[in-house]
Amino acid sequence: FPTRRSSDLKINRKLFSFLIIYKKILEIQEKYMVRNIVKDINLLNKKAQPATKDDLEIVKDLMDTLKANENNCIGMAANMIGYNKAIICVSLGFINMPMINPVITKKKRKYKTKESCLSLLGERECERHEEIEVDYYDLSFTKRHGTYQGLVAEIIEHEVDHLNGIII
Repeated sequence: FPTRRSSDLKINRKLFSFLIIYKKILEIQEKYMVRNIVKDINLLNKKAQPATKDDLEIVKDLMDTLKANENNCIGMAANMIGYNKAIICVSLGFINMPMINPVITKKKRKYKTKESCLSLLGERECERHEEIEVDYYDLSFTKRHGTYQGLVAEIIEHEVDHLNGIII
């Protein structure tokens, strides 16, 4: 049998250590996929297609991209990162909540406000509602219904507008 030299063991240990670190880097890259923000009006003004269970990677990318932009963004729609699917993610402050195929079923107490958008420059006037009700699917594709008020309602309305091709 050939004998191993101590220098061979050192090389193998270094290679092994490198491979472990490289594997962890790949795992981190798989876990966090931050996408570029789309600013092309021709892409943003298209109505989104319904999302399916096959689109869960888009949900993950959307959540990662919202997290990466949390200093200047509180909600995001899939078309903002290049996917024409009916998926939004809304910041609740302490957690980001994805909504798949959201539909606003009820609106109460209309008001005027100004909003900005990560995909656009400046602020624009728009109408929102103080309270909304929304049907949507969660990450396990369980149908949900929620009532939202104030800023959260405004964020959801803004992002659902994105899904409908409406730009503020």
